[in-house]
Amino acid sequence: MKRILKDPSTEIPFTGLGAFSAEFKLSREEELVKLHAALAEGDLRTIEQVCHTWRGFAVPYGFGELAILATELEAAAAAKNFSLCLELLGETEAYLSSK
Repeated sequence: MKRILKDPSTEIPFTGLGAFSAEFKLSREEELVKLHAALAEGDLRTIEQVCHTWRGFAVPYGFGELAILATELEAAAAAKNFSLCLELLGETEAYLSSK
């Protein structure tokens, strides 16, 4: 599935959280490395857990597309769909690099 990403400038953090957006992004990029390692090890439960957390707090920091990707990635991990997980991790990387 090829996703058309929103223009990152349309995603605006909630009042007071804008100063933390760069730190938020860096933390997600670090977690993305862990998600790739988890997938390589077949640890889909870790992917589910991390993505569940992302879904809950991505939007307030101005990362709405990340919440959507996390929802899809969590479902793919629950379904044990390794190839879709890999594809969605790639899309997540592309999204984060566009922010």
